[in-house]
Amino acid sequence: MSRKQVFKTSQNGGDLLAHEIENILRRTSRRLSRLLEKGAEEIKDKAVDFAPKDTGALEDSISLKKNSRAGVNGRNTFSVFVDGEAERSDGRKVGEYAHHAHYSNEARGAGTVAKGEQAGPMFMERALDDVKPRLEKRAKDIVKEELR
Repeated sequence: MSRKQVFKTSQNGGDLLAHEIENILRRTSRRLSRLLEKGAEEIKDKAVDFAPKDTGALEDSISLKKNSRAGVNGRNTFSVFVDGEAERSDGRKVGEYAHHAHYSNEARGAGTVAKGEQAGPMFMERALDDVKPRLEKRAKDIVKEELR
């Protein structure tokens, strides 16, 4: 639709400008929701990469949940979290280890060292910090594209 058409009214008196704005909002919302879901998946993957490794249970417990219509104005939200109720091979809950591993400044164990320099404490925050700038840039790009 050309810009000239946007400002004309239709035969039945409907406002084409309002209709076009609604279409832009729907398209933008769908694209941003897909972006957030992909971003949450990327954050989860990064958190797994960044997590310390002992038995592997911590990595396995890092989860992604889509909360449909739970956000502001009924928008989809996505949660990346450690399932603290998951059990390690020794029967303890992952949550006990996860909290310690996340905030600990202790020397890195053999499993963590084997994963590389990126693995260690503050793995959830570092995963978010790694992905967030790209998500923000892409979100701005989507809005700009839809407003053209």
